[in-house]
Amino acid sequence: MGDLESEFDLVKELKTNTAALEIERQNMQPQYQEAQQNQDIYDEEVAVCKDLERTRDDLRKELVEMKSVIEHPKEYLLKHQIKLKKGIMQDNEAMKKELHRLKERLRLLGIPDEAHEIAKVDTEDLIKGNKDLQSEIDNMTVELKSKTYMKEKYTALKVFQQDKTREKEALQKELLVADPECNGMTNVEKEKALKAKEDTVSRENEALQREMQEIERELEKEEALREKYNAAKQAVEVKSCETEALREKLECLKTKHQDLKRENDNVKENIKELELQREFKDSYLELEAFEDELRAEYKVLSKTHAEVHERVLKEEQWKGKHDRLKRQTDAIELHHDGLRKEIQSFRDRPKTLSDFQADVKTIQKEKKALLKLAESMVRELRGLKKVHIEMQPVEKQIQSIRSQNIYLAQWIGMLCDRIRTETRLSDELNIVNAQNKDLSDQRDACLEMLEEKKDSRSQS
Repeated sequence: MGDLESEFDLVKELKTNTAALEIERQNMQPQYQEAQQNQDIYDEEVAVCKDLERTRDDLRKELVEMKSVIEHPKEYLLKHQIKLKKGIMQDNEAMKKELHRLKERLRLLGIPDEAHEIAKVDTEDLIKGNKDLQSEIDNMTVELKSKTYMKEKYTALKVFQQDKTREKEALQKELLVADPECNGMTNVEKEKALKAKEDTVSRENEALQREMQEIERELEKEEALREKYNAAKQAVEVKSCETEALREKLECLKTKHQDLKRENDNVKENIKELELQREFKDSYLELEAFEDELRAEYKVLSKTHAEVHERVLKEEQWKGKHDRLKRQTDAIELHHDGLRKEIQSFRDRPKTLSDFQADVKTIQKEKKALLKLAESMVRELRGLKKVHIEMQPVEKQIQSIRSQNIYLAQWIGMLCDRIRTETRLSDELNIVNAQNKDLSDQRDACLEMLEEKKDSRSQS
């Protein structure tokens, strides 16, 4: 509440300063109008002076020389005016920024919209008053430049008059001493020539005197304008002091705002950390329950896997027997092919009866052996067919179990990764909790220091 009251007091001070600026501007309005009228008169006189300058080449040269002499003070005045203008513009920009920050501060503190609108209107009035003062200062600067030019011209004319006076005195002395052109003249003619020269010099002096009187009147007007300019400059300096005081108050408000903002950020971070801690705890409990379910399912699958493994081993044994029998049948077929070729060769060559009888005996023996081997192979083949028929559902079950094992292996890998991440997050959470505890202790210490400072300030 103390911050709100101080901010409202600041807004009231800004409002009073704006009203004072408006009153001062109204008071300076007639002076500005009078200065404008004087400026119009001055413009007409400047036009007349320009006409005179066109007919006086020597005077123009002297004026150029005088301008070169007075150039350094003029540059100093211009630089001072530019610096003053820049300072006022910077103050206005700083005031705008500080007022924008104050608006944000008022919005964050929950001030009603009506008070916010009032502060906004006061701020706009203050900015408008500063702009009006700046424009008036610019106008006065232009007038001061023109009056400075008139003063320089007056000085040049004064020097020109002094030169003419010296020329007149020199002419009078020359006429008094001797004039070679007047050697053949009488005294009456000499007096007439001298009188004519005196008349021309007196007319020139009278014209110069009138010009000097006009310039003196202009200088008097310039002095009045200079006094007005000094008064306006003093008013601007007063406003600058007030602006500096307001800037200091705004800096205090800014520091308070930054402190409150840091406290709010710390509180928000603590809330976020507590929410994360609660979410981590809930997810950890869910993962524990899910892990128990997976362990039970893993036991069932391990038992099924052992049974299927035994069946697969038996199937591999039967497959080995089948392959062995197949190799034996292939060998017998090759042997039969060889026998066929031998029989064909025997048929192709002529044989004796004894040879045929021996061949018949060997063939009968081989036939008996082959019949026995064929009977044994038929028996084994029948057994293998029965085993194959019995193993078909087992093979389907094995395929399904293999696919389930692949899926379970992937799922178990994902769970292991998740458990590792949860373990890492729990460790990080413990570290963050410890850091939060340290930060809360530091914040409590800072709050105690702030309370002590406030108590000391209130007592002082």
